[in-house]
Amino acid sequence: MMTGMLPLFVLAHFSHHFTAAIFQPLTPFIRDEFSLNYQQMGWIMSAHNIAYGASHLPAGWLTDRLGPRIMIML
Repeated sequence: MMTGMLPLFVLAHFSHHFTAAIFQPLTPFIRDEFSLNYQQMGWIMSAHNIAYGASHLPAGWLTDRLGPRIMIML
């Protein structure tokens, strides 16, 4: 049964790291598109990282409450 779930875990792990890492390489394009300076872009990146980090606490709580299978499907 666990081998059948392995591709799902691999996909979830990949999508987790992809969404976490995609923002930084796109910052020059975002900065140019919206005419932002480096300080403004730094604030945006900080807000993104803080929100990303803070979302781990409720996600962990929900995983404990609902179970990992349901959370992976979400």
